Amino acid sequence: MQEENLYLLLTLWETMNYAIKLKTGSHLSSDERSRKIMSILETLGIELHVDTLVKNLSGGQQKRLAIAMELVDDPSIIFLDEPTTGLDSSSSFQCVSLLKKLAREGKTIVCTIHQPSALIFEMFDQLYALVDGNCIYQGTSRNLVSFLADVDLVCPETYNPADFLLEIATDGYGPINHRLQEKIENGLNHSYRATSKSNIEQETIDFSAKTEFSSTFLNQVVQLTSRNMLFNFRDKSYMLMRIIVHCYIGILVGLMYYKIGNQARQMINIYKSFLVLVVVLMYTSLYSLLVRCELIEGWPYDLNLLESFSSTRASNHPTRTFQSMVLDGRSLLSFSDL
Repeated sequence: MQEENLYLLLTLWETMNYAIKLKTGSHLSSDERSRKIMSILETLGIELHVDTLVKNLSGGQQKRLAIAMELVDDPSIIFLDEPTTGLDSSSSFQCVSLLKKLAREGKTIVCTIHQPSALIFEMFDQLYALVDGNCIYQGTSRNLVSFLADVDLVCPETYNPADFLLEIATDGYGPINHRLQEKIENGLNHSYRATSKSNIEQETIDFSAKTEFSSTFLNQVVQLTSRNMLFNFRDKSYMLMRIIVHCYIGILVGLMYYKIGNQARQMINIYKSFLVLVVVLMYTSLYSLLVRCELIEGWPYDLNLLESFSSTRASNHPTRTFQSMVLDGRSLLSFSDL
């Protein structure tokens, strides 16, 4: 969730309403869905913005909305990819505090995070660190400093343990990762997890069992069609672009094949006109998606398809370090891209 794929022209309430209808189907009544949505929004602290368009929400609020959409069907495990990316320190702290609160409620939170501050780092219960596929530490975040001291790596008192570990992992103090790997027995040493206060019940999951969607195929078609129509209706630039393109192509094709319908010798041209009309109807709908822009309010905001190509990371900086953090026995994993 480094980038939230949200419908910017829907309100917060509409976004949640479509999400819960798609994920729960007809298992909940309208009143039950409304109460559940409000309960989730109150938990995340965004209940006062139910009538606000998504594009008018702050970055932190959009992050919380993305998390709220995953909570509508009460998942036992939540995977998040760098939920604090693009947020300031205050918003990052609020986001991780929210994840900690969800973990306290018994959910397993698995997420990645980029260089957590010392305050955020202390909020995690368990840490798992990998370098080049090998485990160099697993245990509580509070035991990290003592673990490093056991291998003669003393973290300064005023230093962030997370930054200190990242510097070690990137050979900032020399090639000593093998010492950490041997000490932690490549993840088999659980002695540094001893201070966890959680009481975890072991559960067996049958991955071979067949799963069914809560929402029927017909309900999914209805909800997705309704959401798309509402979004397109509110996107004035999209509607204006399609009207202009169709009018222009209609006039152009009409002039090209003007008064050929009653002439038998124009049979081939009549077939060509049919082909042109079919092609135009197919490709103008796709073309309008690529050129969609906010003509009324300013710069383009919905060119995600094109932006995805320009935002690809360079491959000469591979990810080496993987940090895993657990909240009260429920996993909260943290990866660091180096």
